Amino acid sequence: MASVGEGLDRPLAGGDASLDEMPPSSAKSFFGSGAVYASTMAVQRAVSFLLLPIFTHILLPSQYGELSIALAANAVATVIFAFGLELAIFRGLVHLADDRDARNRFVRSIWTFLLIAPLLAGVAVTLLMAPFLSTSSVLGVGELCLAMLAASLYVSATTLPLALLRVDRRLHDFIVVNTVATVTTVGLELLLVVVFRAGVTGWLVALCLGSATTLVVAMVVVPYRRPRPFDRAIVRDTLRQSIPVMPHFAAMWSLQLADRVLLAALVTTASVGVYSLASNMATPLLVLVIGVNQAFMPAYAQAGKPNSTTNLQSLIELQVAVIAMLSLACALLAPVVINVFVDAHYRAASGLTSWIVLGYVFVGLYSIPMNGVTLTYGRSQRIWVVSIAAAVVNLGLIYALVPHDGLEAAAVASAAGYGALLAGVFLYSVWTGTMISYPWWTIGAVFIVGALVYAGGMFTVGANDVRDIALRLVWIFIAAGVMAVIVNRQRFILLWGQKSARRADSGGL
Repeated sequence: MASVGEGLDRPLAGGDASLDEMPPSSAKSFFGSGAVYASTMAVQRAVSFLLLPIFTHILLPSQYGELSIALAANAVATVIFAFGLELAIFRGLVHLADDRDARNRFVRSIWTFLLIAPLLAGVAVTLLMAPFLSTSSVLGVGELCLAMLAASLYVSATTLPLALLRVDRRLHDFIVVNTVATVTTVGLELLLVVVFRAGVTGWLVALCLGSATTLVVAMVVVPYRRPRPFDRAIVRDTLRQSIPVMPHFAAMWSLQLADRVLLAALVTTASVGVYSLASNMATPLLVLVIGVNQAFMPAYAQAGKPNSTTNLQSLIELQVAVIAMLSLACALLAPVVINVFVDAHYRAASGLTSWIVLGYVFVGLYSIPMNGVTLTYGRSQRIWVVSIAAAVVNLGLIYALVPHDGLEAAAVASAAGYGALLAGVFLYSVWTGTMISYPWWTIGAVFIVGALVYAGGMFTVGANDVRDIALRLVWIFIAAGVMAVIVNRQRFILLWGQKSARRADSGGL
């Protein structure tokens, strides 16, 4: 029996009868699936985003600050409880696509592990932290327990099923799972928080029930079958690849937890709530750039297979342009939305969003060299050093600057931390010889256009009423058109050449 570690180093022969076969790769197909994944995740986040005005009228800034810390703990736990397996699962599914038995064994054994291990990890974290939180006014033991349970259920429901659906490009099933998760969770949040006024506890209970429902739906869409026998070798070999990445992602996402906890020690809980609202206004951008990257992840894994013909440069050009376009839209629109639609208690958040958006730009760009390191080359043993250094930069700046410069310093520190993450991963790829080829001219041109349009929108349009939203949208559409020309310049040059040739032929006649 070949181990999964062996399978990831070479292509295998065969087929897969129980799972949909992965379709052939092409730039066009990845672009199309990228739009579906990004739009699905955008809708998922947009629903919560549109309901923010309701929740901010129900929850006081201090309550919103407490909730943000609980949700940040949930987000970090979601990463830790997955044991860094998402990238290893992607790589395994792609490289085992031609061996039916090995792929089925891989899926069933890894999913069984993910149904048990996250719950045990949640119990362990709750028991470990309970003595420290028994007298805390920021995060109680009950809230931590609910946050850990929600994280455990979400990891079990999504880590393997959604990775498999993305690799196999089963777009309809991917949409179904995410739609059920969104509708159930948001519906329960409205019921428990808005109708029954259950506050932070109600929100976390809704999160648990929504994750449990998602798990049930995922097990229907991707039928779970108990492995016979459970292949410990596959799980062990896969964890051997994923564990070195886990500290990296844990440290990366701890930027979201640790800055809130440190802020709670430096400023009031209400100020943490204002900062959290600014971060949440930019969170749709984070979700979108991550969604786009998830769609392209199979392409990076395919590029690591022998004799691959995947064109990563064209994918990177599109990925960079989408990141720049989405970031520009969020940076220009978020301050106006806060000033116009959000309760007056949160207006100070409008001055923080641009820095937070810049940080999420760095997150989107960081995923490109990270994909090359982990998916194309599969070499990430010391990558955790980079993320820990980035976390130190973030927390050090918060501790040094926030007492004197307030919340804006925290937003700047967030951008600096993610910038250090991007630079560190890129340098790591150079150091380890895992750097992929980049279309530098396109990347530079796209971000120059983005910077110029951002400056134009900020200096020529206000941020106080609905009319300003419309005017800023004009700037965004201008940027979209110019970036489209930059990314598709070869096609435009070809069409222009064909048109010129036809004119020359007509003149010759």
